[in-house]
Amino acid sequence: MKKSIIITIVTILIVLGFITGTYFYKIHSLDKAIASSLSNQSINNTANVAVSIAANTSEIKISPECKLDFKTLYTVCNHTIETSEQVSNDLVNLGEDECKAKYPDWQIQNFTSDKIDLYREVNDYCHQHYMLKDDNGYIGIYNLDQNNNVTGLNRMTDISTEYLTDTDVLGLQKGIRVYTDVNLNKMLEDFQ
Repeated sequence: MKKSIIITIVTILIVLGFITGTYFYKIHSLDKAIASSLSNQSINNTANVAVSIAANTSEIKISPECKLDFKTLYTVCNHTIETSEQVSNDLVNLGEDECKAKYPDWQIQNFTSDKIDLYREVNDYCHQHYMLKDDNGYIGIYNLDQNNNVTGLNRMTDISTEYLTDTDVLGLQKGIRVYTDVNLNKMLEDFQ
């Protein structure tokens, strides 16, 4: 009888050991499968984030400090007029395509986050043609049409011709043609 009890206990222990071993084996396999799945998801998520970051950082965005430079070639007089301005708030954080949509008549020649160069050609006369003349001892600025004919007084300056060189006075008596506002301002500074 003792022998049969011992055999029964040993058999029960072997069966329990087998069941326990199978249980731990399945748990271990399940843990590996879950860990592998999470690892693959993590790798995929990391790859997706990396692709997303790469896509986001590859597009240049306009910064609040960006400067817009506009160049317009007027084909009738063949003058290029350049102006600059600070970017407006509605352009900040836009990409190049969105900027093109805001300026459809312009070509973007350079696009960085700090500076954008815009260019266009216009089949017109630039309307920045002037003649400087001596007008009762002061320099008068007169507008010229596309045929270089005086069309009227633009404005009088407070620059007296009294202290200018004889060459300058003679030139002002005949009339000095000046093209573009930039050149006009430079010449007026030279006379002061």
